Amino acid sequence: MDSTKVSQLESQIVKSPDKPELHMELANLLFKQEQFDQALLYIEKAFELVPDHPQLATQVGMMAVAAKDNAKAQKYFEKAVDLNPQSPICLHNLGLVYASREKLDKASSTFQRLVALEPDSANAHSDLAVILDAKGDCDEACKEFEKALQIKPDDENITASYLQVCLRDKKYDHAIRACDDFIKINPGNNKIISLKKQIEDLKSADQG
Repeated sequence: MDSTKVSQLESQIVKSPDKPELHMELANLLFKQEQFDQALLYIEKAFELVPDHPQLATQVGMMAVAAKDNAKAQKYFEKAVDLNPQSPICLHNLGLVYASREKLDKASSTFQRLVALEPDSANAHSDLAVILDAKGDCDEACKEFEKALQIKPDDENITASYLQVCLRDKKYDHAIRACDDFIKINPGNNKIISLKKQIEDLKSADQG
């Protein structure tokens, strides 16, 4: 059934190549079939026909990621941000693709823009913290993780990421305090309880 629909859309595109909706429909159908390279070709054509559409630029970027073409994903996520610079989603996507391509300075500045746009987003602060940590700026990374945990103190993933950074820099007291704050909200979380015990043991061992 899907193969028949693909053939129908291909025929319609031959007859009406300037209709972006046909290219978009075929791209989405091919994407569902996990034919990512072909889907990318058609969604790019749709964007060529509607070059001022930020959501479509984002969709091209997402399909490029699926096709493992992060260079092309970066190109279209940058277009999406240019077209809609106040969009948290566009900034988030761009920051992630910069990080995937190890463009850490660009990723950092992009996530800083996202934090400025959404100062109450725990995930925005956490994303920035991860990049700062990758750049070797442990102190600033910890500050961003702490801001994230002030907003969302019961987030296990953010807590665990923060603990890793603290342990690498031997900030045992910071780590133990974060564990205590988390355990107050989630007293049955054995993972963080176990981590706290390990951190206390490491602190004791370090202090001799």
